[in-house]
Amino acid sequence: MFARVKKPCEAFLRANEKSLLPVKRPPEEHTAVTRLTGGVNPRLPNASTLLDIEETEKAGMRVIAAKPIEPGDRLVVEEPFAATLLPEFFGTHCQHCFSR
Repeated sequence: MFARVKKPCEAFLRANEKSLLPVKRPPEEHTAVTRLTGGVNPRLPNASTLLDIEETEKAGMRVIAAKPIEPGDRLVVEEPFAATLLPEFFGTHCQHCFSR
């Protein structure tokens, strides 16, 4: 069943691949990392300055709150690595482009 759903999607992509546009990344000052509460932490990539690293004999290295953290503060922001279609949509949506 999935091959029948996937086949039309792949055919559409092949027929339209010249019209597909590359993803344009926003300028550096508007990236997700700059939206961190308190700014970017120099010691922790993609983390806020509200966090810090602590090392103890019993717990090893861990991330702790360096400053007070309020509800809604953005502490860590990373670019997505992958996307997956939820199983309940396997029969109704393309697993490549997620279109119906």
